[in-house]
Amino acid sequence: IPLEVFSKISDFDVRSKILHAFYFDLYLKLLEVVRQERFDLIHFHTNVPMSELVVLNRIKIPCLFTLHSVSLLPEIENKVIETFNSRVQNYFVSISHYQQTTFTALKFISNIYHGLILNKFPFEENGTESLIFAGRLRKTKGLKEAIIAAIKTDHKLIITGAYSSTDTQYFDT
Repeated sequence: IPLEVFSKISDFDVRSKILHAFYFDLYLKLLEVVRQERFDLIHFHTNVPMSELVVLNRIKIPCLFTLHSVSLLPEIENKVIETFNSRVQNYFVSISHYQQTTFTALKFISNIYHGLILNKFPFEENGTESLIFAGRLRKTKGLKEAIIAAIKTDHKLIITGAYSSTDTQYFDT
């Protein structure tokens, strides 16, 4: 659905249903890709990791979640998280100490201001043939750097994510 059409929909419930359909499709594609390729780790940048936890119960790859918001409905969100966060291989990183207090159902491995503890996920020289970039497709999210890294290391790069028509100038350059 084009952004211009979506942005004209004023009914919040309709907008939510449309977004849920797109997220569902995205997670189905993620499951398909991880079943076809071998990955050492999947790193999610998310706000509230509810949908992701449901999907990830179907795979065995370790997952790291960098959360980018606080829980706005802690009683409900934490109950859903408790229900679906059954994997030992889920690791959570907050971007603030306050954020950890709102997600009481999660065991955080650390607080990193928008980062990753590299020694927890050591570099594997032999690695795999593919890299994946999953996130918003915009200049500030490091897509260009992912492409450069894939070229320099002679890896196939799988790109998935949301694209906004407001970013067309970035893709035209």
